[in-house]
Amino acid sequence: MSEQMMTAERLVEVERLRASNAELERVSDEALAERDALHDRLDEMAAAVAPIEEIGEHSSHNDPWANALDLITPAAEVEQMRARVAELEAEADRLATDRARWMNRYYEESRTYWDAELPPGGECCADCGQPVESEPCPEHHPATVAERLRGRIAELERRPFGAEVLRMAAGETEKLRRFERVSGPRWAALSSEELREARLLEQRHQMDPLDGAFAELAIRHCSGTGINEPAGGGL
Repeated sequence: MSEQMMTAERLVEVERLRASNAELERVSDEALAERDALHDRLDEMAAAVAPIEEIGEHSSHNDPWANALDLITPAAEVEQMRARVAELEAEADRLATDRARWMNRYYEESRTYWDAELPPGGECCADCGQPVESEPCPEHHPATVAERLRGRIAELERRPFGAEVLRMAAGETEKLRRFERVSGPRWAALSSEELREARLLEQRHQMDPLDGAFAELAIRHCSGTGINEPAGGGL
């Protein structure tokens, strides 16, 4: 192959790489623009949940979006708590019945078991091992746990944030994380070989340039960091 032909092929390859790089820069710019819009939206949602004094500001050790999310509990979780309360109340009724039967049979029979730190019948709480007259101990009794859950449900229901807010936040977060995978790398910093490898991967698997797997290839070759540093994770 003549030197002139090799030079022509190199020129064609360089032009192709320039076009590919320009396309990746365009995709990256679009991702960054949408990311910034998502950041603004998440900041607004976090501020609607709690004041900045409560959730804090973005820093390397604080994530106000995550803090705001912690203050929101979906209705499904409350429903699960209610179902658990019903189960605990039924268990408490069963234990009360069993205890009454046990008391009738054993309570007056012997007190010598207490010398070995075991009650009549040799029962211990399954949760903490504390000797008790009938399992479980007062701290872990279903009635006690149910009462604590009822208090938690009441606390959550007093908050003016519903499941719809959480659903919106989760949707925004998923979009944000997708664009973090894309816009974190500096596409323009890819070498010719790295760019060629990425493009071949895209073509072989018919990948969308915004697909996370396509972005992962570039991430392995780039020194760029994710967009959330120092802000941390997303809401």
